[in-house]
Amino acid sequence: MKQLKTYKFKLCPTKEQQELIEKTFGCCRFVYNYSLAKQRAKDDMWYTVQQMVNSGQLPQNNWKSDFFDKYQSIKDIRELKQNHEFLKEVDSTSLQESVERLHKAYDRNYKKLGGKPKFKSKHNLVQSYTSKCINNNISVEGNRIKLPKLKWVKFKVSRQVEGKIKTATITKHKNGKYYVCLSCEVDIQPLSPVNKT
Repeated sequence: MKQLKTYKFKLCPTKEQQELIEKTFGCCRFVYNYSLAKQRAKDDMWYTVQQMVNSGQLPQNNWKSDFFDKYQSIKDIRELKQNHEFLKEVDSTSLQESVERLHKAYDRNYKKLGGKPKFKSKHNLVQSYTSKCINNNISVEGNRIKLPKLKWVKFKVSRQVEGKIKTATITKHKNGKYYVCLSCEVDIQPLSPVNKT
């Protein structure tokens, strides 16, 4: 039976790697906030037209405010890269993953499981981004881990990583230390059922 298992390790990046991690935090936040602002503008237009209908200025609300479209938002990243060169310096899968996060937040909101997504701030105590494993761009070798754009980064080995790596989430905590969470697909054998409590 396939299941996801997460391993958390403390990273020991160089100064150059720390700078690139900080840039990636900023770029992912930029893409997230851009996509959120674009969707909010659509939603605001619907509410404005609805108020005009309620006040009798318009007969009906023909403005269609679409649900958040993650595929279109991921396509928008290409256009953003042409206008903002700094987005080309960071891992592209992390930018796509920030749109995926926004999609999940909107999905929960549409299902009435949570409030509307909020803009991300650089003043948050915890910053993070997630990279997807494509063509073995994330791997572990001894006390080093290969991450997209960062290349090989030293980390504190506390246990052996098992299974196929799917994603890596890099986090900076309020104490200034960096951590990586590896989400791995492992094959788990279920225990045989018993009749005893």
